[in-house]
Amino acid sequence: MMVASSSAWAACTISVTGASGPVTNPSGNTTDCIEINTGAVVTGNVSNAGTLTGAGGARILVDPGATVNGAIVNTGTLSGTTLGIADTGLITGGINNAGARLRPPATTFSSRASTPKHFSAVSPTAAL
Repeated sequence: MMVASSSAWAACTISVTGASGPVTNPSGNTTDCIEINTGAVVTGNVSNAGTLTGAGGARILVDPGATVNGAIVNTGTLSGTTLGIADTGLITGGINNAGARLRPPATTFSSRASTPKHFSAVSPTAAL
């Protein structure tokens, strides 16, 4: 994984540019967010099993022009009051959210790209 910061949101601690293998925030770890930047290509899943606080924006972001050749998988916690997962890039394996969402949300998912996606989500308020 290559680390950089180029988001319109606050810079994420886990930030990918260029080519990368799978990206993971492991169980027991707390960080702000995961961002796949414009031009990045991830081969494998982008996964969260820990806690993403989303300081300043979404918790998992796939920027325009970014590609995830895999799925977005959340089995951890997305906390905060803004977007949980924001996708404007290409995700070939869909989005699976089986994790918890803390605090009343604005939206759990946002997607503006016409890309292959499959949503499997729990209620965004299930963990209140």
